[in-house]
Amino acid sequence: MSQPDYVPRAFPISIKGVVVRDGKVLLLKNEREEWELPGGRIEPGELPKSA
Repeated sequence: MSQPDYVPRAFPISIKGVVVRDGKVLLLKNEREEWELPGGRIEPGELPKSA
């Protein structure tokens, strides 16, 4: 029995931050009209340190 060809999976890396001010947490609406923490993704080829 031969095994199927290995296909590496790529997972997007997302960075989120929690901003608390006066006891309140900052949330933003995304393009899908959902509330989420502020953050972003690393662009292809970008190093995490520089992101």
